[in-house]
Amino acid sequence: MNRSLGPASRIVAGVLALIWIGAGVTAIGLGSLRRDWPAVGLGVLAAGFGLVWAHVARTGRYVGRPSARLRR
Repeated sequence: MNRSLGPASRIVAGVLALIWIGAGVTAIGLGSLRRDWPAVGLGVLAAGFGLVWAHVARTGRYVGRPSARLRR
């Protein structure tokens, strides 16, 4: 199975990365100002998810499950 992305898909992955990282940073900022710690936690998770999308956009490859790589 070919897991590499074309140029258009890499652009979409980059846009998704920007959206998730921006939403995460916003949630962290607003949550810490309002002392709403669950929002800060969700913001950290959203920013982390954005970093995964940034990795996909940079490498042009999907992030696979470790078990799928061990079968090869």
